[in-house]
Amino acid sequence: MAIVSIPRNMSKACKLYLERNYGEADRIMEKISAPVHQKAAIEAQLALFRWDFDGAIEKCMGFLPYLNEWYSLNMLDASFAMITFCGSYTRGEEVKRYMEELKARVETEEDDRYKGFMLGRINASISYLTSGGETVKESPASQTGELLSACEAIEKWKKYSPGELTADTAEGAAFLLSRGDGKIRTDEYLELYERYSDYPLLTEHTRADVIKTYLRVGKSEKIPGAVYDMYKYTWLPVEKTTVMPVSILTYGTELWPLYTKELFEKIYNNAGVNFGGQK
Repeated sequence: MAIVSIPRNMSKACKLYLERNYGEADRIMEKISAPVHQKAAIEAQLALFRWDFDGAIEKCMGFLPYLNEWYSLNMLDASFAMITFCGSYTRGEEVKRYMEELKARVETEEDDRYKGFMLGRINASISYLTSGGETVKESPASQTGELLSACEAIEKWKKYSPGELTADTAEGAAFLLSRGDGKIRTDEYLELYERYSDYPLLTEHTRADVIKTYLRVGKSEKIPGAVYDMYKYTWLPVEKTTVMPVSILTYGTELWPLYTKELFEKIYNNAGVNFGGQK
């Protein structure tokens, strides 16, 4: 199955969705009949972030068997996370049956590489839904070794810094945070992040480390805000058909119970975000 080219009108609709111009985007999409699977993928994302799990599941079932029409393998992770997340709220048994049927279909694929990727995600989805999902684990940090203070980290790492290393600038904090997970004392590490959380050049990797730290130390109430900031400052669409940050579901299923309708609607409705620092 060949990778599908996205027609100009669909690309325009996707750009409008990213700009939150939903009315005009919907009008364009209504006139688009093909490519069918790409249209379904767009509609699934929009349904998910409207907290319409039934709609998202229906659309996912329409395009999941055709994921080799996309260039990026990121589509596999995000798409299976999407239907599994929705299935944890509703129609879980139906989604599992669908996955078993999809598994039988994929096992006939001739492309062993693609087959392997698909089967891994199908099995993970079935396992998650069978187990009833995972619960949020909150526990004190369990770290080994002597943790550094911010001052000690600056002294130790200043030779690696491209400029003068200090915790008093956003650039310096970003450098310390990029290296500091599990190495800088947790209270100072999180204080650094919270002081500079709106700095657009904090990387997605750094923000993911912070989110996992919040979970580890029992500050789950901080996680939705940190996830939103990750979306706001570092998220970039991987494919032309990516119009919503479904990738936040791939940061770990242990975070799923913390994701709320309010968070998703905030992402859906927030116009003017700086995608990856871009206006």
